[in-house]
Parts: sequence; structure tokens; C-alpha cells
Amino acid sequence: MNDSLDQTGFGYRPGLDGLRALAVLAVVGFHSGVFGAGWVGVDVFFALSGWLITGLVLDEISRTGRLSLRAFWARRARRLLPGIGVVIVLVALLGVTNAIEVRHRGLVGAITYSTNWLNITGGRSYWDAFASPDPFEHLWSLAIEEQIYVIWPLVIAALVMFGRSRRTIRFTAAAVAITSLIVAWVGASHGWSIDRLYQGTDTRASTFALGAVFAGVSFRRLPSWLNQVLLVIALAIGAWLARHGVGDTAMFHGRMALISVCGLVAVMAAAAITTGPLCHPVLRRLGLWSYGIYLFHRPIALAFDDASRWLRFVLVLVFTIIVAAVSYTIVEQPIRHRLMKPASWIAAIVVMVTALTTGVVVAQPVAPSDEALAPITLPSDGAGATSSTVKPRVLVIGDSVPALASRQIVEVGRRMGFEVGVVAEPACVPSPHAEDQYVPDVCVPFIDALPTTIEDNRPDFVVWWWGGTGAGSDWNGNSVLYCASTGRAAIKERTEWLQTLVGDRPAAIVLPVPRSDLDAKDAAGTLCESETTRASVDIARTTLLPLADIVCPSYPDDCDRIERVDGLHYSTRGAEQVAEWIFERVADLVDQG
Repeated sequence: MNDSLDQTGFGYRPGLDGLRALAVLAVVGFHSGVFGAGWVGVDVFFALSGWLITGLVLDEISRTGRLSLRAFWARRARRLLPGIGVVIVLVALLGVTNAIEVRHRGLVGAITYSTNWLNITGGRSYWDAFASPDPFEHLWSLAIEEQIYVIWPLVIAALVMFGRSRRTIRFTAAAVAITSLIVAWVGASHGWSIDRLYQGTDTRASTFALGAVFAGVSFRRLPSWLNQVLLVIALAIGAWLARHGVGDTAMFHGRMALISVCGLVAVMAAAAITTGPLCHPVLRRLGLWSYGIYLFHRPIALAFDDASRWLRFVLVLVFTIIVAAVSYTIVEQPIRHRLMKPASWIAAIVVMVTALTTGVVVAQPVAPSDEALAPITLPSDGAGATSSTVKPRVLVIGDSVPALASRQIVEVGRRMGFEVGVVAEPACVPSPHAEDQYVPDVCVPFIDALPTTIEDNRPDFVVWWWGGTGAGSDWNGNSVLYCASTGRAAIKERTEWLQTLVGDRPAAIVLPVPRSDLDAKDAAGTLCESETTRASVDIARTTLLPLADIVCPSYPDDCDRIERVDGLHYSTRGAEQVAEWIFERVADLVDQG
């Protein structure tokens, strides 16, 4: 994603600009939804960065006998920081116009080159699954590169200081590559998350290090046509290996290493190609702009999120190339080559400060505030009040769906003549088994305390409301599908457990609604979950509230009649509508009871 080889001892390699163009187009296609294996372009960039940067450093050492760290980092800063400034300005503008949503974490990661570790070390949460995509999300790869640019030159400078040869530097790079691959393999075998494996600097350094091992080496002795064949084969194999994405940690049991090797072969072949399609002026120009194209394509893709995927790809490509070309010409190159006049520097600083301020103002946290999620317990049960003034007491228990709607639930319920409490914990599933919980530290105490919670609140009526998980979930530590026999048995056990928790109190279970953020398989699972709950419930003790009747009568043709902001959680107005529907039915049950 960085600059081509300068006019150094290596000379200019036009094929590398062409390869860079292909890699960034693949990534744009991936984020536009037209090329599922397009993420492999990032690995091509990693291999190219290791090959190029280490080669330039070795060339400098050969010419001067030393490595100037100050000069190296200054060159990197002049090349990379202007583009980051422009993308922050772009995101701020799109955020102000409500074309995209800006996140505090993304802004911090962009400024500090820490996006990858913010994602890994607690930057993500349960709410990320429902939040609008982060326009800075793709900067995780640049963060890895910049972190390596800090560490790797220090290692080389130390080796040079102790009189070590170029061969020792290459051996050191090989040791780094092997160590990184081992760390990734061990991590994948010991339950590390896919984020930790895919975005960790230590687990992804192998591709950069492989490029460093062969820095400056190309297949220049081979005929041009053979290099072009090698390039096509390497990219095709890499794309085939990447076709299923990186959702499975088993990718790090060798497949990611093979993808890295494919990226390295592509780089070494492209470095030797000086004529032909790869060196076409259009591709070479796109290669020169590739850093900006990578930076700007993600927020622009999010701005066109509602377009069909091929139209979106074309729109993203056109607008991204325009922005990248302008940025390269009037911002990046003048700063890189120190052509900026004092007045231009002042203007650039003012624009950056304004953009950062705007970004901070329009940015939103991913997770709701603690206040919004705080439980609302029932008030004292009105000891001393006359029978005519005592209101039925309703306690709603569940997960993030009622938690986010708690204020609307309480307000609507009180307006309809109830005393209402909401005790709900996001990410906690209706299961008494600790191994089934997504967040055991929070959810196990929450579930264990349910009997006490019910007794302390003294409700007249309990409403169980969980949002639904789709095709299946875990039960007693085992994954089950709701439409399979094991899933139906689990739902039966769960229903009986919920009825046991409330004792003799009347209760209702809100049946789940198909989630519009998931697919038809998950919708079918939700239907099976509802059917089995109907067949399992003791209707003399527990009533069922089929919320899908008003929210999603027919998936996917007639769904989200009531607004859900992310496919699962309700908007403010949607929460009010759902609460009205629930309390109308609770009122009928109380009158009958």
C-alpha cells in the first residue's frame, strides 16, 4: 500500500505498481461484496512491504555503510501520515452528512496506528455485531505495517552496529517468519479468537518477514512470459485458498502460510516484469495511487451501502480513484517531497484540527451507556395502599433486546396501569449451564441470581424475553440446531426450566422474531424454536406471546413492520409499539387471572 521502488540501486520496477493495483482492486471488490477472496490482496501488500522496505534498507546500508533511523522514519512519516489526515477529513465529512457513522474507537485507532490491537484487546464487544461498520476498520492492516516499521529497522540497525552481514539480516527475517507462523499455529490450537490471529502483529508478521528474507530478489533471469504465468498462478492459488474467508481459525494451520508464499511469489515475479499487461500505464497509475485507494475505499463503500453490489463496486471504484488522485497530487506528493509552502502548511493544520474536532463531535460509542442498560427494579409493593390503587406488578427478564428497550417498556407499562421492572443482561442466553454463556463472568451470576431477583421484586407477572439466536445455540455445552432433534430437546428443557424459576406465578414467554440481519437458515431455526416452545409449554402456567405476528409475519417478504435498527434491537418508536402490544396481552391475562 506504500510507494514503489524509488530510483535507488534497485531501479524502478513498473511491474510492482501493476501488482499493487491488482491487489488494491481485489480489496475494493471484497469490501464491495463482489469478490469474496479479495482480502488476499492485503497479504500481497504485506509481502510487498517486507520485500520493498527491507530491500531499500539493505541498499542504503550497501551505499553508506549504515542505516539512518531518523531519515527512515521521516520518509515513512512523510509518505504515510498525509493520507491518514485526508481519510480523517473524508470520514468527518461523510459523518457530518450522516452518510456513515463514526466510532470513537476507530478514530483513536486511525490516529495512533493501533486499530488492530484495539480490536483484539477489548476494543470489540457484544455490540459490535449489531453496530454500523466502522469506516476505519480496514486500517488494522496499516497499523500492523507501521508497527513493524518501528521495530524492524531497529533490529537491522542493531545487527549492522555489531557488524553483521546482509545474510544475517535475511536469516533473522527467516527466524521472525518461522516464529510468527508457530505463534499463529499454537494460538489457533489453543482457542485464540479469529481477531487475535488475523490482526495480531505477531501472528501476521510472517508475511512481511517472508518478503524481507527475499528482499530485492526477483525472477529476473526468467523470460517475461514465464514471470507473467507465475504471477497469474500465484494470485489464482492465493485467491482459491482464500475463497472461504478467514472465519475459521483452522486457516492458521498452514493455509495462511501458503497464502503468504503465494503473495511472495507474485511479488518476485512482478518485480521482474517490465512489459506487458501488468505494466500498462493505467495499472501503473492505479498502483501509484493504491495507498490512497486503500485508505479511502472503505468509508466510501459504507456510504453506498444501500446500492446493489455491482453498482456499489463501480461507484466505490470511481469515487475512490477520484479522491485518491486528488489526495496524491495536492496533498501526499507535495508533503512527501517537501514542496509545501508555509501558508499551505497552516491551511493543512487548520483542516486537520477541524476534521479531528468534527470527528470527535459526530463519533459515537459502539456500546450503549451503562445508564441505558441499568436494570429497573420494581418499586416497593405498595404496602398500606388500598386494593383499588394497587397496580399489577410486571417484571421483564431477558437479554439485550429488552435491556435496550427498558425505558420504553417501563414508560408504556406505567401508562397502561402497571408497575414495571426490567432486569436484562446483554449477551446472556436463557440457560442454566455456565458453558453456554457468551460472557460467563457477567452472565453466570446474572442467571444464578434469577430466583433471588424474582423473589426480591415480588412480581405478579413475569415476562421472559430473549431476542433469539437464529439457527441454534449451545445447550449444556453442546451446539444444537433448533430444527434438529437435539435442538428441540434443548428447547423443551429450557422451557421447563423457565417455568420452574417463576414457581406459581403467571408468566409469559415472548417468542423470538426472525432476525433480518441473519439469513433464511437462521429464520427457519427461529420458526422451529417457536414451534417447539409451543409444544413444550404448560399453558396453564405460561402464556406465549408470538411477537413475530406484528414484527415479521412472513420472512423475508413481510418483515420489520416494526423498526429494528440492526435486525434485532428495536428503535425507540419500535420499542414503544412492541411494549404496547405486550402489555395489551398482559392486561387481558391479568383480568382473566
